[in-house]
Order: sequence, then C-alpha cells, then structure tokens
Amino acid sequence: MKKLYILFLAAAVILSGCSKKAAWGDPGEISDISAEGVEYGVKVIFTAPLDHEDYYYTQISYKDSDGNPQNVRVSRFDADANGVTEAIADGLNDIREYSFTARPYSYGGVAGTALTVEGTPISPDQVGYLLFNISTASNNASISKVGDFGFHIETTGLDPNVQTVPLDRPIEGGKLTYYYKASAVGAGLQIFFIRSGQPVTTWAKQSTPYLSDALATVSEWTYCEVDLSEYISQYGWGNTGDSLRLDFGNASGATIDIEKILFRKK
Repeated sequence: MKKLYILFLAAAVILSGCSKKAAWGDPGEISDISAEGVEYGVKVIFTAPLDHEDYYYTQISYKDSDGNPQNVRVSRFDADANGVTEAIADGLNDIREYSFTARPYSYGGVAGTALTVEGTPISPDQVGYLLFNISTASNNASISKVGDFGFHIETTGLDPNVQTVPLDRPIEGGKLTYYYKASAVGAGLQIFFIRSGQPVTTWAKQSTPYLSDALATVSEWTYCEVDLSEYISQYGWGNTGDSLRLDFGNASGATIDIEKILFRKK
C-alpha cells in the first residue's frame, strides 16, 4: 500500500508540473501586423493575444541604419482593450525600407510564432508639422522662426496671438502635440478653430477656454498633448485649408519657444 501511495503522489506531481508548463508556456499568436512611418522611425502595429493568459510581451527585432541589431519589447499591458499594440522602432535615419520581426513570448519565456513586416521611416518635412503664418501675428506678439519647425515668441501686450498656415492635408487625429518652454505666460493657451472661408465673426466664437495645462512656465523643453477631439467634432474642423489661431497667455512680458506642432491619433 505504501508503494501504491508513492506512485499516486509521483503521478500527481508530474501532472501538476505538466499543467503549470501548459499554463505558462503558450503565448498565443499575434495578428493583423502592419507598419507606419514616423519621423526617422517606424511604428509597428499588431493585435496581441490577450485571450491567452500566459501572453506576456512581444519583441520587435530589426537592424538600425548602421546595421546594428535592435530589440523593442512591448508588454500585454501596453495593448488597448482590443489587444491593439504599438511599438516604435527608431534610429532609422536612412529613408529606406526596413524589415521588422515580431515574436510573442509567454511569462515562462516560451516564444511563439513570429510575423514579419516591412516599413519605411519618414523625414521631418514629411511629418506634417504645423507652421505659423508670421504675417498674421497680432501687434502684441513678436514671432520669429527658429530652424525648420520651431518659433520664438515674445509678448508685448494683451491678447498676443498668431494663426497657423492652412492645412495642406486633413488632420489624422484629434490630439495636438508639441514641445515648448516658456516664462511668465499667465493664463495659458487658447485655441481658435478657423474653417476655410469662414469670416472672423464666425470663427471668433469657435474656441477653447484658456488651457493652463497647455502652456505653463517651464525652463526645460517639455512635451505637451492637448486632446481637441471634442472641439474638432463640434466645429467640423480639420480639413484641407483650415487653420488655427493660438493665443499665448493673454499677458505681456512672456517668452515662448515652441516646435514640432502636430496632430496625432494617439
């Protein structure tokens, strides 16, 4: 009887070990892979197998412009509710096609089936950064262009503002993003939405309030995102020929440096 008990115990241990290996060893399969060029990089997009409890992360492998192997890992926690996951492969300064291999892994380190996709980065002038039309600057603002996609602004009175150059293509998303640093900015940033051909009496009523989080006193370059989706929908804005007016702080004595203004999907 003692020998029989030992055999049953051994069998239970073996079965338990097999069950644990199966639970931890299947990462599932990623699907719907695609690639989208970004500034000197490529965004790899895929659907992660969130229905597999053992799925942990996906590793994107590629070679940069110098031929050096690179790996980017994105975990299951980087996916949205539908499993859609994005990973940025950067260091692609040569504008040409690159190959990216995406392979899922389980918590136990077991690799799943790899998928490969090709993608081409884009240069800054292809990104679609918004530029200011300096000739539209108010009398209370001094604005100069800095480099290809940046501007330096000094305010000399109330209501300093400037309009952007009209869009040469529809926007791709509702999130306005940019880098800036500023001092003594006061109220924040107010944005007016100007549809092509609209008189000022119409678009002057199409604006956000002053957004303190969109423009604050910061001494170092700061990345900012402003979700304008609600306003864009409300005013039917964002088509070719439309523009914005940006009002900076509503105070004199402010200085603002801003660059790489862009609408993004996320």
